[in-house]
Formats: sequence, structure tokens, C-alpha cells
Amino acid sequence: MYNVEFTQTAAKQYAKLDKFTQEMLRTFINKNLEGTDNPRIIGKPLKGNLRGLWRYEI
Repeated sequence: MYNVEFTQTAAKQYAKLDKFTQEMLRTFINKNLEGTDNPRIIGKPLKGNLRGLWRYEI
């Protein structure tokens, strides 16, 4: 199982989002990323200097 952790910067940016967007992100993370065996099935790997990170469309 996977666990999603926010960096300090991401947590601050998340807090600045409107409540609807926060709920949409929280729902996506809970449903598709946390608690799954392989969240990479629905994501795309980033390239270049961001190699090792993944992108998800919400």
C-alpha cells in the first residue's frame, strides 16, 4: 500500500486552494493513490530533471 505525503510547500499551496478544489484533490488521492497496490497504473512518469516523479490528471 502507498501513502501520500505533502512537502511543506505543497501543504501551504494546498491550504490556499478553495474548498471545492481541496475536496476534489483529497477524494482523488484517497480513491486512486492511497490504499492501492500500484498507483502508477493511472499516472505518467515525468522526464528530464523530474525523472522519478509522476503526473496525475484530475
